[in-house]
Amino acid sequence: MINGMMGVLVGLSLACTTALAIAILRFTLGIGSVLAFPGGISGALITGTVMNPSRLSRGVE
Repeated sequence: MINGMMGVLVGLSLACTTALAIAILRFTLGIGSVLAFPGGISGALITGTVMNPSRLSRGVE
């Protein structure tokens, strides 16, 4: 959920960086699995990619 919000609010690169940081944190604390890495990053990537063109068409930067 955080990954999707970050993709909408801050953009693609920061959303992917945040997803990676959260996945590392969850894995080191033992509350997540290895699948948190591809799942979180791909979710942030898809959300940021879909949201970015729609921001440009509305004139929001």
